[in-house]
Amino acid sequence: MRDETNITIDVLREVQAQDEKWGADRNQSDGMWALILGEEFGEACQAALQDHDALEGELIQVAAVAMQWIANLRWLRSLTDPEGEQPCPECHGFGSKRLIDWQDYRLGDECDRCGGDGTLADPEGDQ
Repeated sequence: MRDETNITIDVLREVQAQDEKWGADRNQSDGMWALILGEEFGEACQAALQDHDALEGELIQVAAVAMQWIANLRWLRSLTDPEGEQPCPECHGFGSKRLIDWQDYRLGDECDRCGGDGTLADPEGDQ
């Protein structure tokens, strides 16, 4: 077996471990994914400088988060309706805007861009 195959298996195992810890259906905003990936990348950089034995594991975590972010982007793209209309970029068609703070995120009651139905208002007012 090629080493790339073993690495891919390790990354997929890490994805599974993260799913078990955080839940498999994590629909995060791009900003939140960037924060998560940045935190993991920072840990990999720290390991490269201070704890080389931990570096491989940290890089596997970076790859797992990147893979999950890509999967989330593809899933959001799949929500496009047959006419090609995209869901609201704020609530992703779920009618709730994600509000982000540095420690946590929470769902708002209603998206102020789509009114809660997941579609963007027509700029001409003809919804």
